[in-house]
Amino acid sequence: DRYEDWASEHREQLRQLYLDILFRLSGVYEQSGQRQSSVECLTELLRKEPASEEAHRSLMKLHASMGRRQKALSQFERCREVLRSELDAEPEPATIQLHKDVLEGRLSAPVDAVSKEVDSVAVLPLQNIGGDEKLDYLCAGVTESLINALAKVPNIRLIAYSTVSKYQHRVADALSAGRDLSVRAVVVGRALQRGGLLRVGVEMVDVADGTRLWGGQFERPDSAIFAVEAEISQEISSQLRVKLSGSQRQALHSRHTQSSRAYHAYLKGRFHWNKRTAKGLRQAIVHFNRAIERDPEYAPAYAGLADCYNLLGLYSLVPPAEAMPRAKAAATQALKIDEDLAEAHTSLAYSTLYYEWNWAEAEQLFRRAIELKPNYATAYHWYHEYLTAMARFEEEREAVRRAEELDPLSMIINTEVGWGLYFSRQYDRAIRRLRNTLALDSSFAVAHFVLGLAQLQKGNFQEALSETQSALKLLEGGPFPLALGVAGHIYARAGDPTRARDLLDQLEQLGQQGYVSPYVRSLVHVALSEVEPALDTLEESHRHRYDRLIYLKVEPMFDSLRGHPRFEALLKDMELTS
Repeated sequence: DRYEDWASEHREQLRQLYLDILFRLSGVYEQSGQRQSSVECLTELLRKEPASEEAHRSLMKLHASMGRRQKALSQFERCREVLRSELDAEPEPATIQLHKDVLEGRLSAPVDAVSKEVDSVAVLPLQNIGGDEKLDYLCAGVTESLINALAKVPNIRLIAYSTVSKYQHRVADALSAGRDLSVRAVVVGRALQRGGLLRVGVEMVDVADGTRLWGGQFERPDSAIFAVEAEISQEISSQLRVKLSGSQRQALHSRHTQSSRAYHAYLKGRFHWNKRTAKGLRQAIVHFNRAIERDPEYAPAYAGLADCYNLLGLYSLVPPAEAMPRAKAAATQALKIDEDLAEAHTSLAYSTLYYEWNWAEAEQLFRRAIELKPNYATAYHWYHEYLTAMARFEEEREAVRRAEELDPLSMIINTEVGWGLYFSRQYDRAIRRLRNTLALDSSFAVAHFVLGLAQLQKGNFQEALSETQSALKLLEGGPFPLALGVAGHIYARAGDPTRARDLLDQLEQLGQQGYVSPYVRSLVHVALSEVEPALDTLEESHRHRYDRLIYLKVEPMFDSLRGHPRFEALLKDMELTS
């Protein structure tokens, strides 16, 4: 019966979600210059919820900004009429003040001025029109370098490279891309390399109306790539209508090496690092080291090395004691060369967080990175992981929201939102969010894995097992030990101890072939109610300084151990007690 109490409650939740989406979507349309689409969203919202005073106010502002003064005034009258008839109430003071502002002309629309203000930009990857695959790394590298340079321009929201990289191998319609990314302007370009010459054509387009804001053609020897990047970033920044201080202009043109050979090696390193695979990380290390050989004072190359070793440790491809000290050494060297390099602060914060467990220093480093580069999505992303481990969930949600705003198509950042909800015990919200993430890319293994964790805590064991198995099938490079441990945990919780023990045996065998943290076995032991073996393996993981132990304070799978003296001693030793 669709009118049962449980159905009514669920229907109301969905209705509220629908209204919230309409309101948010109206804001996205308005931000990208599609004001009429924003009006349509708000009109539909008011059809469903006529007494939404916030929506009435937004419509009044929109009509005023579009030069529709009379419509804005009529919207106020409709708002007042609905409030009186449905709620026996008068408009709020903010609505009355808004009406007064429109009436007295203080909200008349400077439409032409607004249409030319650029407060958000996406630099789409340069298109390789020559067909030479060897030029792909250069196109990707120049794009990322332009983004890094423009990130120094104040008060501009800049979309991260990992999101715009989705357009690497397709000629994107600039306006569609801009609307998808909710930005005001997009930068598009083409590159061709012939006979030692690099030809680059670039233009910036206003997403609101398709106006070409700026365009330029550059032809230089490929050894003069620095000059091309500097000219393009200077031209774009001048179109953003911002005033830069002397130090900001200098930062915009700063370069970390004079060696084009070192720079090309660095671009190749970042190209492979961005693949985030075991093979890609190892190839990136080769190229970053080559860049350092050609210029031992090249700070970003050391930061790139640190990022590679951090991820090798996180992915359990290398034991923490081998990977993390190398990451710290590389990041520290980068900061000796350039103490203001945000990427190096972020890399050092990561190894400080996951290996040294120095919480205060990690937070200080993350905050410094964000201060130096407010548009650096990775700094917000990894800072969110620190805040999650500390159970500072309100701050965590704000940090990951900012990361998502800067890098909206990043699958890992989208997944991290769900992971934060999982750790804060908001399992229903985590499930909804992770399903939305998988709608973007159903092949993203980590999202399946985290969705399995949320389903596990809801007691949906079959769904949890299905998602975990999907993660195992999708991950490259062999079994994923952590997922195998979670699968064993699920079998034990679901009442199938035989299969759980089979996975324990499999993990033991894997440990003879390569690095497998004892932590993954503790997941199975705790679900089998084998308290002492669970604590033994956790303590062994502590000696290994296994990275996932930083979440010990918030991990639901260990809730049954809370209060046990040995478990509490672990928390105390890591300074994770409340």
